[in-house]
Amino acid sequence: MKIEINLGHLRDALNAALVALPGHNQCRSQPIFRRVLLDAQEGVLTVTARDLDIDIRVKAPAQVSEPGQACVPARPLALMTRGVQEDVILETTENHALRLTSGSVEATLNGTDSLFFPPLPETEAPLRRFMLPSLANIKGVLAACVGREEIHPILSGIACRLRDGTMELVGSDGYRMAVLRLPVEGLQALDRTVVLPHKLLTACSKLKNTGVEAALGDKGLSLSFALADITCLLHGTLLGGAYPDYTTSLMRAEGVRTTLHVERAALRRAADMCGVFGGVGTLRMWTKGEKLRYKAAVEDVGVVVGEIGAVVTGEQNRVALQAKYLLEGLPWLRTDEIVLSLGEQNSPIALRPVGGLDLTLMIMPYYIHREEEDDGVAALSGKSTERG
Repeated sequence: MKIEINLGHLRDALNAALVALPGHNQCRSQPIFRRVLLDAQEGVLTVTARDLDIDIRVKAPAQVSEPGQACVPARPLALMTRGVQEDVILETTENHALRLTSGSVEATLNGTDSLFFPPLPETEAPLRRFMLPSLANIKGVLAACVGREEIHPILSGIACRLRDGTMELVGSDGYRMAVLRLPVEGLQALDRTVVLPHKLLTACSKLKNTGVEAALGDKGLSLSFALADITCLLHGTLLGGAYPDYTTSLMRAEGVRTTLHVERAALRRAADMCGVFGGVGTLRMWTKGEKLRYKAAVEDVGVVVGEIGAVVTGEQNRVALQAKYLLEGLPWLRTDEIVLSLGEQNSPIALRPVGGLDLTLMIMPYYIHREEEDDGVAALSGKSTERG
């Protein structure tokens, strides 16, 4: 293989490919995933990177003198392009090495036979094509809520329900859940739920938030978009298995006994005060008149007590939850005012922005198992009410 390519195009292609590289643990056990496959054919350089769940193919224009392939470490090659200032010549040498020449700079990167690069999933005919809405908010609250694979593999993905012009995305780790509804054109007369690798949407949102065309197949979802002079095709394999029925938690959250309208900044300050304990321990909240009072305490460390103003509708109520879930969720409710909905004892606490995204963040409370004369605050155990 021998090509000459614009430095900017090469940098953009490599930086886009890096989003598909797996984390450190998977790279350590399967080092082939640290590499990218360079394929030069008829005026186009295709850079391919992948892990077990997603893959990306980036095409950039290039002057191809000798078609061919090279399989080299991804990050070292990307770093090399930062140290040069002129267009680049890439040429394979003996033992599958890749020589990079740019002006007076020449570097060689040891490679691997391209036959060892993992094969990509077979291309399938799409069942439906549609344009995705903005992905700017997906990589935040949804990705933060997904579970760890070793605990419950299906919860490491994001449930995606496509129905009647709406895409409903759900992320959950069993203790909290985020539900985001977005309008999507091209989904009429369709009702299907699939489970996507969470890395597919977060990787796409890092590169481009709008102008993304989606193609849904039986086995995967492909996202295609353009970045200046390069084109990207990002593909994710659907996760197998059934996602837990999250509609039950939604129904429980809708059984509201108390609604509170509070300023997000005030609730954030209260959560920050409780954050002095590192987000551990129990955060207790209860209504008293037109106030929302709170208390957080960690044994042998200290205690925080305070109150914030609120517009309270319904009966007086109380709840307790793990402080870190509130701390992690509040930054994604990006409106000045938010609504807290409290239902029956031990039902999920629901938080929604007022006038922003159609987003619901639910947090499972702690058990309340006996009453104490402590401004109406109950003694609470250290276990959440449920998972899933």
